[in-house]
Amino acid sequence: MVGLLAGVGLFHREIDERTYVLALTQGVTPTRWWATNLLVTGVPVAVLPVLLGVVAGWAYAPFDLITYSFSPLETPIFEISGIVPGAYALLAFTLAAGTGLVAGGRLTAVIVAVVGYGVLMFVLATIARPDYLPAEIVRQSIDPTRPDGGLTDVAGTWQIERHWVDDQGVQRHTTGCGQADEYLRCLHDAGVTGDEVRTQPDHRYRAFQLIETAILVALSAVVLASTHPRVAARWRDRRVTAPKRTAGPTSMIQL
Repeated sequence: MVGLLAGVGLFHREIDERTYVLALTQGVTPTRWWATNLLVTGVPVAVLPVLLGVVAGWAYAPFDLITYSFSPLETPIFEISGIVPGAYALLAFTLAAGTGLVAGGRLTAVIVAVVGYGVLMFVLATIARPDYLPAEIVRQSIDPTRPDGGLTDVAGTWQIERHWVDDQGVQRHTTGCGQADEYLRCLHDAGVTGDEVRTQPDHRYRAFQLIETAILVALSAVVLASTHPRVAARWRDRRVTAPKRTAGPTSMIQL
């Protein structure tokens, strides 16, 4: 949200009100004008969420015993703690600022930033993050003497996927085993001897934070490169212009 609010009006207002022309007549190059705006606003936008994320991680630590079933690698804990919030804020900022420069219009910038941010967060959390590092497979055997079959959650891990297996490790389907009192017998009749759980250990939290931050920063850099004034001018129907000195202070040149 911080990145969106900071980025949505960064270039849009200057272009609509043409206040950028004054800066470009004072010997400031288009690249310097563009970069200065991004740095002055973008650095605080990225740093503040990092500080809040570190505080959130520290504040969450005492509640580990209460929320034991949740891994710090899972959403939403992962996205609101550590250094990743800063990277997400930076991406939202660059999407909003870049769209405002290229396409113009606050509504367009908001839509692109919100949709792009939401889609990317979903893809990273559900598709990419489970495979940042090779998963660990934990095998549990069924104990028929216990009511729960001896199958428990794998402590200290993010449990990504689990399925029933037989003695050979081949996956088995047990769609017909619905009654609790006959459940273990049904599993036995289906050839199930245990389950396999695909996990990511919680101790990989920092590594995952660094990996996801690197991905988001790289994507932000791509967005910034595509919104450089000379690149953006090719995308805009109404080109950004500046006064041309050789013909007098009121004439215009392209960025």
